[in-house]
Amino acid sequence: MDVSPYLVEFCRLFIFTVLLFSSLGKGRTFAKFRDDLTESMQVSQGLAAAATATLIVVEGVLAIFLLLNNRLTFYAMVGAVMLFAGFTVWITYSVIQDRLVRCNCFGQNEEYVSYLDIIRNGVLLLASGFYLWGPQASSISLSVQFVFFGMALTAYMVITNLKNISIVARASKHS
Repeated sequence: MDVSPYLVEFCRLFIFTVLLFSSLGKGRTFAKFRDDLTESMQVSQGLAAAATATLIVVEGVLAIFLLLNNRLTFYAMVGAVMLFAGFTVWITYSVIQDRLVRCNCFGQNEEYVSYLDIIRNGVLLLASGFYLWGPQASSISLSVQFVFFGMALTAYMVITNLKNISIVARASKHS
């Protein structure tokens, strides 16, 4: 049995989950995200507010199209790749330059970007790419999709908490 179509479906639901919670998190902490964007990119609050609102809408729309799983889903995933690639370039540049940039990608957070954010975005780019170039399944039962959605939620929790996981791993290594 070829598991590739199932992995493609998991990737779709995983990226949907990431975009959904990213959009909701930014919307919930709009002012904080705007302020951190103003500080890190050194732009006016008005421009940062417009960029924040645009980003929330774009992530939300992409998430909806990924959930619908229709002919627009492929284009939504292309949009997700472009979004993740842009974020990855910005985060990588910030880490290389030793800039202190807060990562509020999924809601309010006081953490600064680090190499773990680059790893997270690499995983997102790989999952998006696999969806785009992997074999599409003709039909996957709803029950299997629910299982994959649960797995996608778990994967989301792991990649958005890499810093906390690494802290716990280091602490347990030294105890």
